[in-house]
Amino acid sequence: MTLVMVVDDDQDLAEMLGIVLTSSGFDVDLVSRGDEALEVFRNNPPDLVLLDVKTHKTGNKVQKLKNKKTGNIKQEKYKKRKN
Repeated sequence: MTLVMVVDDDQDLAEMLGIVLTSSGFDVDLVSRGDEALEVFRNNPPDLVLLDVKTHKTGNKVQKLKNKKTGNIKQEKYKKRKN
Protein backbone atom coordinates (compact mmCIF):
# COMPACT_ATOMS: atom_id res chain seq x y z
CA MET A 1 0.00 0.00 0.00
CA THR A 2 1.16 3.58 -0.63
CA LEU A 3 2.42 5.41 2.47
CA VAL A 4 1.82 9.15 2.82
CA MET A 5 3.51 11.22 5.55
CA VAL A 6 1.55 14.33 6.55
CA VAL A 7 3.68 16.92 8.37
CA ASP A 8 1.61 19.73 9.85
CA ASP A 9 1.40 21.38 13.24
CA ASP A 10 -2.32 22.05 12.75
CA GLN A 11 -3.61 18.86 14.36
CA ASP A 12 -7.17 19.26 13.08
CA LEU A 13 -6.00 19.71 9.48
CA ALA A 14 -3.55 16.82 9.72
CA GLU A 15 -6.22 14.50 11.14
CA MET A 16 -8.69 15.53 8.42
CA LEU A 17 -6.09 14.80 5.73
CA GLY A 18 -5.38 11.48 7.43
CA ILE A 19 -9.06 10.52 7.37
CA VAL A 20 -9.42 11.44 3.70
CA LEU A 21 -6.23 9.64 2.69
CA THR A 22 -7.02 6.52 4.74
CA SER A 23 -10.54 6.31 3.31
CA SER A 24 -8.96 6.56 -0.16
CA GLY A 25 -6.81 3.50 0.54
CA PHE A 26 -3.52 5.07 1.66
CA ASP A 27 -1.49 4.29 4.76
CA VAL A 28 -0.77 7.52 6.66
CA ASP A 29 1.89 8.72 9.12
CA LEU A 30 0.91 11.95 10.91
CA VAL A 31 3.80 14.07 12.19
CA SER A 32 3.36 17.42 13.93
CA ARG A 33 6.93 18.79 13.96
CA GLY A 34 9.59 19.16 11.33
CA ASP A 35 12.34 17.70 13.50
CA GLU A 36 10.25 14.57 14.07
CA ALA A 37 9.55 14.24 10.34
CA LEU A 38 13.17 13.49 9.49
CA GLU A 39 13.34 10.65 12.03
CA VAL A 40 10.06 9.13 10.81
CA PHE A 41 11.27 9.52 7.21
CA ARG A 42 14.47 7.62 7.99
CA ASN A 43 12.69 4.81 9.88
CA ASN A 44 9.82 4.28 7.46
CA PRO A 45 10.35 6.13 4.16
CA PRO A 46 7.01 7.23 2.70
CA ASP A 47 6.02 7.26 -0.94
CA LEU A 48 4.76 10.84 -0.61
CA VAL A 49 5.29 13.67 1.90
CA LEU A 50 2.67 16.38 2.37
CA LEU A 51 4.61 19.06 4.21
CA ASP A 52 3.53 22.38 5.65
CA VAL A 53 6.85 24.21 5.39
CA LYS A 54 5.81 26.61 8.14
CA THR A 55 5.36 23.77 10.63
CA HIS A 56 7.01 24.32 14.03
CA LYS A 57 10.67 23.28 14.23
CA THR A 58 11.00 22.64 10.52
CA GLY A 59 14.15 24.74 9.98
CA ASN A 60 16.77 23.02 7.84
CA LYS A 61 15.00 19.68 8.27
CA VAL A 62 13.01 20.44 5.12
CA GLN A 63 16.21 20.77 3.13
CA LYS A 64 17.43 17.45 4.53
CA LEU A 65 14.20 15.78 3.43
CA LYS A 66 14.56 17.32 -0.03
CA ASN A 67 18.14 16.10 -0.30
CA LYS A 68 17.31 12.49 0.60
CA LYS A 69 17.89 10.21 -2.36
CA THR A 70 14.69 8.21 -2.50
CA GLY A 71 14.11 7.97 -6.21
CA ASN A 72 12.03 10.22 -8.36
CA ILE A 73 10.95 13.17 -6.20
CA LYS A 74 8.55 15.80 -7.47
CA GLN A 75 8.18 19.00 -5.49
CA GLU A 76 5.11 21.18 -5.80
CA LYS A 77 4.52 24.51 -4.11
CA TYR A 78 1.05 25.77 -3.42
CA LYS A 79 0.19 29.23 -2.21
CA LYS A 80 -2.90 30.20 -0.30
CA ARG A 81 -5.33 32.12 -2.45
CA LYS A 82 -6.35 35.58 -1.34
CA ASN A 83 -10.07 36.21 -1.47
